[in-house]
Order: sequence, then structure tokens, then C-alpha cells
Amino acid sequence: MDKGPRGGARNHHFVPQYYLKGFATPRSKDGWLSVFDLKEQKSFKTWPRNVAARRDYHRVDIERVDPNIVETQLANRAVIHSALASADRSVPLPLAPPAGRSALASTVRT
Repeated sequence: MDKGPRGGARNHHFVPQYYLKGFATPRSKDGWLSVFDLKEQKSFKTWPRNVAARRDYHRVDIERVDPNIVETQLANRAVIHSALASADRSVPLPLAPPAGRSALASTVRT
């Protein structure tokens, strides 16, 4: 993964990799995706890490704010969504503690 001078990812995905890997063969981050580039009118195979991403796509330039704050928050959500997508459906999910419910609700609405 490409890291900047202050650390953090530089290759920001606008389609989460956990979602892309569901279309890969085998279904993993190391699986292959068949891609068709509409602009170039060409097809090719690649890994999920190489598609639907741009360098510094979510980076912000706000004084005293981590430039990777948006990417970090999206990555944290992606970890949770990925875990939920692959979770054993027979195990009930724990409820968020009362203090975290409003944050969880805002996450679900966005």
C-alpha cells in the first residue's frame, strides 16, 4: 500500500475492496477481477486493490486535521461491514452500548 510522508493510505478506494473482492475469483483480495475500461474500450484482469481507486481521493487539507481522517474513518467502516458480510448469521450481533448508539445511528443513515 502506498504510504504518504505522515503515514496512512494514499490509494483511496471509492468502491470498498471488501465489496470488490465479492466479484473476484477466488472471492478474496488476492482474487482476480475481470474489468472492462469503457474509456479505452479494453478488458483486462487485475486485483481489487487496483480498481475503483485514486491517489489521495479522500484526502483533506484542513489546518490541524489529519489529512487522512476521511480515509481512516471509511477504512474503519469497511472493516466492520466486511466482518458483518462474512459473519456467521446464526450468531446474534451485540447491541451497541448506549453511548455509542447515536454514533451507530448516524453511521447507518449516511
